[in-house]
Amino acid sequence: HLSAGDLLRAERASGSAQGQIISEYIKDGKIVPVEVTVKLLVDAMASNGGKRFLIDGFPRNTNNMSGWETVAGADAEIAAVLVYDCPEEVMESRLLERGKTSGRTDDNIESIRKRFNTFRNETKPVLDYYSHKNLVHTIDGTRSIEEVTEDSQAFIRALEHKLSSRPAELKLHIYTNADSDADAYLPPLSERLQRDMAHRWGEGAVAVDVHTLSVTKSVKAFELDSLRAFD
Repeated sequence: HLSAGDLLRAERASGSAQGQIISEYIKDGKIVPVEVTVKLLVDAMASNGGKRFLIDGFPRNTNNMSGWETVAGADAEIAAVLVYDCPEEVMESRLLERGKTSGRTDDNIESIRKRFNTFRNETKPVLDYYSHKNLVHTIDGTRSIEEVTEDSQAFIRALEHKLSSRPAELKLHIYTNADSDADAYLPPLSERLQRDMAHRWGEGAVAVDVHTLSVTKSVKAFELDSLRAFD
């Protein structure tokens, strides 16, 4: 479990220049710049060494989402988005109660209502996007801690089972011209990829399948303008 908020607060408490910037954003109920949050998350994932992570409190806006896809999208698949649904008046009461002992500067009525407004304007569109992709699972957050925890654990167990039993496939597309000797290097390449996948994910976890396709026309019709070598 990685909490974007905890990582930001830890950096904030470090007294660094970046921590000072984070402090101002949190105090105003604003979202911290994406490059800061993504770097903290990616560094935490790399140092942990795990294969699956539950990231709490991220992405909070479309800029966060875009930044994540740019930096980590190729290496980390988003398997699901877990949402706790709770009315603002209930959350406000809970946060004010928490503020009596939390010591957090943002647990006050002004910052709380700013965060609600930020959620409606910036985070809700992200949830709508993931809902469109059928990735969102919603849990009623108004109930007791025990009930919410039980439902959360049940969902994580079911998701873990689904991911563990799902076959993975790697498709590699290699485009060559008629003069190249693809048959000479494709088999060794396929074997190398298979070894690499087995080392990273376990034997048989990923199936590598290499096919040869001839390219007889420009691929610019598919908006791949950067591949000018095929003209």
